[in-house]
Amino acid sequence: TVNKGETVNLTVDLANNPGITAATLAFEYDKDALELVDVVAGADFAGNVQRAEKYVWVANNDNNSNGTFVTLSFKVNDNANGGKYAVNVVYTEGDICNYNEEDVNFAVVPGAVTVFDPTAPTMTVGTVYGKVGEQIEVPVVVSNNPGFTAATIGFTFDKEALQLDDVVLGADFSGNQQFAEKFVWVANNDVTANGTFVTLKFTVLKGDDGESTPVSVTYAEGDICNYNEEDVNFQVVAGKVIFGAPETTAPETDPVTEPATDPVTEPATTAKPDNKPN
Repeated sequence: TVNKGETVNLTVDLANNPGITAATLAFEYDKDALELVDVVAGADFAGNVQRAEKYVWVANNDNNSNGTFVTLSFKVNDNANGGKYAVNVVYTEGDICNYNEEDVNFAVVPGAVTVFDPTAPTMTVGTVYGKVGEQIEVPVVVSNNPGFTAATIGFTFDKEALQLDDVVLGADFSGNQQFAEKFVWVANNDVTANGTFVTLKFTVLKGDDGESTPVSVTYAEGDICNYNEEDVNFQVVAGKVIFGAPETTAPETDPVTEPATDPVTEPATTAKPDNKPN
């Protein structure tokens, strides 16, 4: 989730790459909301690059690396509405080939840029500190809640760094709940409360002090609804776990000023004329 006027990076990642030596790609997105300001080749994809209306990449030999092929940098226009904007990669037959000039075709999975809307229903994942071996609590807070009666949500996080031990329902969201691969909650009526919907209890498995790992909420269309079975969509603001303890700063103290003292002034003496006769 990004604010208006900010810049966000999206990566175009390759998987199961059989080897390519040339590619011509275009990018589809809402130009009223987003401005493509840069396209940068991935570190493992050295070659000649040209960017005009399309992105053209040519290497000397087949490259069968997987990972980030290019990174797209978008600036969100100031007049963009809040919401999710799809970003897609498009190409035609023959636009991607190997060294033998044989076509190589990739299935494309679109991405998206979510622009934050301060008035929209929102689920915000908290940011907390945690040391290795500790159990920590990460809140998922609901705001601008229009009312919902059922939700099925998942959680994304680095399973090598964090272990999800439990999901605890917030005090204002009574109802039936179940947690397995996803968290399922059903109430008898619409709940319009704002505040902590659930608290995620993690054990920190590993992580270098000062580094962090993201934590977010995921759901699909139809996974959250109200009593009338109408979809309720929340924008999600990801949080993170920062490894280690927060830095502590010693409280500032005002310098000690010695009390001012008035200078001691010796009493003045006035010379008198000598009245003795000569």
